[in-house]
Amino acid sequence: MHKNVEAIVNTSVIFTVEYLLRLWVSPFKPPAFSSKNPVLSKLPPHLRYILSPMGIIDLLAILPFYLPFVVNVDLRLLRVLRMFRLLRVLKIEQVRYNCKKACESFR
Repeated sequence: MHKNVEAIVNTSVIFTVEYLLRLWVSPFKPPAFSSKNPVLSKLPPHLRYILSPMGIIDLLAILPFYLPFVVNVDLRLLRVLRMFRLLRVLKIEQVRYNCKKACESFR
């Protein structure tokens, strides 16, 4: 198998396992974002995780790998969805938060 294809398969499997584990443990984790929204706070924990910002990013990170097996997809769409994988890898939200705190400390 080509090294690039092998890397894509490996990372997709790792992200899939992580996503499934997060779904599995979601009932044990207290809700972080949904407590402010009365509609979301009434949802089951699995659905709260799926609809959370990180849950959506996680799903969009693994979706490009599985989408071609299900439907015939335009490759341009896959490129956009793969950007979400990059965002997931970089955990851009955490970086943004840390940068914001660093900027606030200089004021």
